[in-house]
Amino acid sequence: MAAIQEDQDVSKTFLWILLDDVGVAMLRKVEADTQANRRELVRTTFAAIEGIFWSYRVSIISVAKDLDVLLADEEAAFSESVVQVSTSGSISKQDRFMPILSAFRLATRIAQRINSSIEVDFGGIGWRQMRRAIEIRNRLTHPKSQSDLSINDLDLQACSLAITWLLEVHLNVLEATKVAFTTFVDEMRATLTSLKAGDPKVLAEYEAARRSMLGED
Repeated sequence: MAAIQEDQDVSKTFLWILLDDVGVAMLRKVEADTQANRRELVRTTFAAIEGIFWSYRVSIISVAKDLDVLLADEEAAFSESVVQVSTSGSISKQDRFMPILSAFRLATRIAQRINSSIEVDFGGIGWRQMRRAIEIRNRLTHPKSQSDLSINDLDLQACSLAITWLLEVHLNVLEATKVAFTTFVDEMRATLTSLKAGDPKVLAEYEAARRSMLGED
Protein backbone atom coordinates (compact mmCIF):
# COMPACT_ATOMS: atom_id res chain seq x y z
CA MET A 1 0.00 0.00 0.00
CA ALA A 2 2.91 2.36 0.81
CA ALA A 3 4.40 1.75 -2.64
CA ILE A 4 1.10 2.66 -4.32
CA GLN A 5 0.87 5.85 -2.24
CA GLU A 6 4.43 6.76 -3.23
CA ASP A 7 3.62 6.19 -6.92
CA GLN A 8 0.54 8.38 -6.58
CA ASP A 9 2.54 11.19 -4.94
CA VAL A 10 5.06 11.13 -7.79
CA SER A 11 2.24 11.06 -10.33
CA LYS A 12 0.54 14.03 -8.62
CA THR A 13 3.70 16.19 -8.88
CA PHE A 14 4.18 15.10 -12.50
CA LEU A 15 0.62 16.06 -13.43
CA TRP A 16 0.79 19.41 -11.65
CA ILE A 17 3.83 20.37 -13.73
CA LEU A 18 2.07 19.44 -16.98
CA LEU A 19 -1.14 21.25 -16.06
CA ASP A 20 0.82 24.31 -14.94
CA ASP A 21 2.45 24.39 -18.39
CA VAL A 22 -1.00 24.36 -19.98
CA GLY A 23 -2.06 27.25 -17.76
CA VAL A 24 0.99 29.29 -18.76
CA ALA A 25 0.34 28.58 -22.45
CA MET A 26 -3.29 29.66 -22.02
CA LEU A 27 -2.17 32.97 -20.49
CA ARG A 28 0.21 33.58 -23.40
CA LYS A 29 -2.65 33.00 -25.83
CA VAL A 30 -4.91 35.41 -23.91
CA GLU A 31 -2.21 38.11 -23.81
CA ALA A 32 -1.39 37.71 -27.51
CA ASP A 33 -3.83 35.67 -29.58
CA THR A 34 -1.42 34.73 -32.37
CA GLN A 35 -1.28 31.54 -34.39
CA ALA A 36 2.13 30.79 -32.84
CA ASN A 37 0.66 30.97 -29.34
CA ARG A 38 -2.35 28.90 -30.41
CA ARG A 39 -0.05 26.20 -31.78
CA GLU A 40 1.99 26.28 -28.59
CA LEU A 41 -1.18 25.88 -26.52
CA VAL A 42 -2.23 22.84 -28.56
CA ARG A 43 1.24 21.25 -28.27
CA THR A 44 1.40 21.92 -24.53
CA THR A 45 -2.13 20.60 -24.01
CA PHE A 46 -1.36 17.41 -25.86
CA ALA A 47 1.88 16.92 -23.93
CA ALA A 48 -0.29 17.07 -20.80
CA ILE A 49 -2.79 14.64 -22.34
CA GLU A 50 0.00 12.14 -23.00
CA GLY A 51 1.31 12.64 -19.45
CA ILE A 52 -2.14 12.12 -17.93
CA PHE A 53 -2.57 8.96 -19.95
CA TRP A 54 0.88 7.71 -18.90
CA SER A 55 -0.11 8.22 -15.25
CA TYR A 56 -3.44 6.50 -15.98
CA ARG A 57 -1.91 3.36 -17.44
CA VAL A 58 0.90 3.13 -14.86
CA SER A 59 -1.58 3.45 -11.98
CA ILE A 60 -3.87 0.77 -13.41
CA ILE A 61 -1.05 -1.64 -14.25
CA SER A 62 0.46 -1.23 -10.79
CA VAL A 63 -2.78 -2.16 -9.03
CA ALA A 64 -3.51 -4.96 -11.52
CA LYS A 65 -0.12 -6.51 -10.80
CA ASP A 66 -0.62 -6.25 -7.05
CA LEU A 67 -4.01 -7.94 -7.36
CA ASP A 68 -2.60 -10.50 -9.82
CA VAL A 69 -5.20 -9.73 -12.48
CA LEU A 70 -2.87 -8.50 -15.23
CA LEU A 71 -2.72 -11.04 -18.04
CA ALA A 72 0.61 -11.96 -19.63
CA ASP A 73 -0.45 -10.78 -23.10
CA GLU A 74 -1.62 -7.44 -21.65
CA GLU A 75 1.70 -6.90 -19.93
CA ALA A 76 3.49 -7.78 -23.16
CA ALA A 77 1.34 -5.33 -25.11
CA PHE A 78 2.17 -2.49 -22.73
CA SER A 79 5.89 -3.26 -22.95
CA GLU A 80 5.63 -1.96 -26.55
CA SER A 81 8.45 -4.19 -27.75
CA VAL A 82 8.76 -7.46 -29.63
CA VAL A 83 11.45 -10.04 -29.00
CA GLN A 84 13.00 -11.49 -32.14
CA VAL A 85 15.39 -14.41 -32.52
CA SER A 86 17.76 -14.43 -35.49
CA THR A 87 18.82 -17.53 -37.41
CA SER A 88 22.03 -17.47 -35.37
CA GLY A 89 20.06 -17.62 -32.14
CA SER A 90 20.67 -14.03 -31.11
CA ILE A 91 17.89 -12.22 -29.28
CA SER A 92 16.96 -8.63 -30.04
CA LYS A 93 14.11 -6.31 -29.14
CA GLN A 94 12.18 -4.17 -31.57
CA ASP A 95 10.08 -1.26 -30.37
CA ARG A 96 6.43 -1.41 -31.36
CA PHE A 97 4.35 1.70 -30.70
CA MET A 98 0.81 1.24 -29.41
CA PRO A 99 -1.59 4.01 -30.51
CA ILE A 100 -2.68 6.07 -27.51
CA LEU A 101 -6.41 5.44 -28.06
CA SER A 102 -5.90 1.68 -28.26
CA ALA A 103 -3.71 1.71 -25.16
CA PHE A 104 -6.26 3.82 -23.31
CA ARG A 105 -9.07 1.38 -24.05
CA LEU A 106 -6.91 -1.59 -23.02
CA ALA A 107 -5.97 0.10 -19.75
CA THR A 108 -9.63 0.91 -19.11
CA ARG A 109 -10.63 -2.71 -19.72
CA ILE A 110 -8.07 -3.81 -17.12
CA ALA A 111 -9.38 -1.19 -14.68
CA GLN A 112 -12.91 -2.53 -15.13
CA ARG A 113 -11.62 -5.98 -14.25
CA ILE A 114 -10.23 -4.53 -11.02
CA ASN A 115 -13.50 -2.76 -10.21
CA SER A 116 -16.56 -3.68 -12.25
CA SER A 117 -18.34 -0.46 -11.23
CA ILE A 118 -16.02 1.60 -13.46
CA GLU A 119 -17.78 3.13 -16.46
CA VAL A 120 -16.10 5.14 -19.23
CA ASP A 121 -18.28 6.62 -21.98
CA PHE A 122 -16.69 5.84 -25.34
CA GLY A 123 -19.71 7.15 -27.20
CA GLY A 124 -19.87 10.64 -25.75
CA ILE A 125 -18.46 14.04 -26.60
CA GLY A 126 -15.34 13.60 -24.45
CA TRP A 127 -14.12 10.59 -26.41
CA ARG A 128 -15.00 12.25 -29.73
CA GLN A 129 -13.04 15.36 -28.80
CA MET A 130 -10.11 13.21 -27.73
CA ARG A 131 -10.02 11.66 -31.18
CA ARG A 132 -10.25 15.11 -32.75
CA ALA A 133 -7.46 16.45 -30.52
CA ILE A 134 -5.19 13.68 -31.75
CA GLU A 135 -5.97 14.58 -35.36
CA ILE A 136 -5.10 18.23 -34.63
CA ARG A 137 -1.85 17.25 -32.92
CA ASN A 138 -0.91 14.99 -35.83
CA ARG A 139 -1.33 17.68 -38.46
CA LEU A 140 0.73 20.10 -36.36
CA THR A 141 3.44 17.51 -35.87
CA HIS A 142 3.50 16.48 -39.54
CA PRO A 143 2.31 19.55 -41.48
CA LYS A 144 1.95 19.23 -45.23
CA SER A 145 0.52 22.66 -45.99
CA GLN A 146 0.09 26.09 -44.45
CA SER A 147 -3.50 25.27 -43.52
CA ASP A 148 -2.25 22.40 -41.33
CA LEU A 149 -0.62 25.02 -39.10
CA SER A 150 -3.77 27.08 -38.63
CA ILE A 151 -5.56 26.60 -35.28
CA ASN A 152 -9.11 27.91 -35.01
CA ASP A 153 -11.41 28.28 -31.99
CA LEU A 154 -13.02 24.88 -32.55
CA ASP A 155 -9.58 23.25 -32.53
CA LEU A 156 -8.78 24.87 -29.19
CA GLN A 157 -12.17 23.87 -27.80
CA ALA A 158 -11.62 20.26 -28.84
CA CYS A 159 -8.24 20.11 -27.09
CA SER A 160 -9.67 21.74 -23.95
CA LEU A 161 -12.59 19.31 -23.78
CA ALA A 162 -10.28 16.36 -24.43
CA ILE A 163 -7.89 17.12 -21.57
CA THR A 164 -10.63 17.88 -19.04
CA TRP A 165 -12.49 14.67 -19.99
CA LEU A 166 -9.35 12.56 -19.71
CA LEU A 167 -8.35 14.09 -16.38
CA GLU A 168 -11.82 13.44 -14.96
CA VAL A 169 -11.74 9.81 -16.16
CA HIS A 170 -8.27 9.37 -14.66
CA LEU A 171 -9.32 10.70 -11.25
CA ASN A 172 -12.52 8.60 -11.18
CA VAL A 173 -10.73 5.40 -12.22
CA LEU A 174 -7.83 6.04 -9.84
CA GLU A 175 -10.28 6.37 -6.97
CA ALA A 176 -12.18 3.21 -7.99
CA THR A 177 -9.04 1.07 -8.35
CA LYS A 178 -7.72 2.39 -5.04
CA VAL A 179 -11.00 1.36 -3.39
CA ALA A 180 -10.70 -2.12 -4.91
CA PHE A 181 -7.12 -2.48 -3.68
CA THR A 182 -8.04 -1.20 -0.21
CA THR A 183 -10.86 -3.75 -0.06
CA PHE A 184 -8.42 -6.49 -1.04
CA VAL A 185 -5.98 -5.41 1.70
CA ASP A 186 -8.77 -5.31 4.28
CA GLU A 187 -9.87 -8.81 3.29
CA MET A 188 -6.31 -10.12 3.53
CA ARG A 189 -5.88 -8.53 6.95
CA ALA A 190 -9.09 -10.18 8.13
CA THR A 191 -7.88 -13.51 6.79
CA LEU A 192 -4.50 -13.06 8.48
CA THR A 193 -6.22 -12.32 11.79
CA SER A 194 -8.36 -15.45 11.43
CA LEU A 195 -5.32 -17.57 10.54
CA LYS A 196 -3.47 -16.32 13.59
CA ALA A 197 -6.50 -17.11 15.73
CA GLY A 198 -6.78 -20.60 14.24
CA ASP A 199 -10.28 -20.14 12.77
CA PRO A 200 -11.13 -23.64 11.44
CA LYS A 201 -13.20 -22.35 8.51
CA VAL A 202 -10.50 -19.94 7.32
CA LEU A 203 -7.79 -22.56 7.81
CA ALA A 204 -9.77 -25.02 5.66
CA GLU A 205 -10.27 -22.40 2.92
CA TYR A 206 -6.58 -21.49 3.05
CA GLU A 207 -5.51 -25.12 2.78
CA ALA A 208 -7.88 -25.71 -0.15
CA ALA A 209 -6.54 -22.66 -1.96
CA ARG A 210 -2.93 -23.72 -1.30
CA ARG A 211 -3.55 -27.24 -2.61
CA SER A 212 -5.29 -25.85 -5.70
CA MET A 213 -2.37 -23.54 -6.46
CA LEU A 214 0.08 -26.42 -6.10
CA GLY A 215 -2.08 -28.74 -8.22
CA GLU A 216 -2.51 -31.19 -5.36
CA ASP A 217 -6.28 -31.60 -5.81
